[in-house]
Amino acid sequence: MKPGPKQNRKTSISYINVTGTAANATLEIAYPDFAFIDYMNLLKVDGEWKIVSKIFYKKTKEEK
Repeated sequence: MKPGPKQNRKTSISYINVTGTAANATLEIAYPDFAFIDYMNLLKVDGEWKIVSKIFYKKTKEEK
């Protein structure tokens, strides 16, 4: 990622599951009025983890 201006957000890993060289993870990027929930699938290739697919959902503060 390239450096940029500081943003008012909190990032956390909600879930991670690893089996051999495959994994999936759920991340939450929370802003004051909404949050992005990212679902990522990863593969370990040549010793490095690579994101192979990602989907996301934008959750408003009104949603539980």
